[in-house]
Amino acid sequence: MLSEVLARFPFFSKKRREYRDYKQSKNSSVYEKVASELDSHPQHVYEIAHGKPLYNYDDRVIYDRLCQYGILHRR
Repeated sequence: MLSEVLARFPFFSKKRREYRDYKQSKNSSVYEKVASELDSHPQHVYEIAHGKPLYNYDDRVIYDRLCQYGILHRR
């Protein structure tokens, strides 16, 4: 019942952010390098570089590494 009511009001729905493919980026080689160093996927690294929230320690390490490479600046 509640979900039906909330469905009528789109501002309550969570919108999933769509990210492009990392291969289209000029920094794709950096994303691949960071991903291989940290045993992750380049697409995940790309998404963190473009604003995906940091949910765990591994995401924070990826964020720090992107800062080291000059892709991001510290918050």
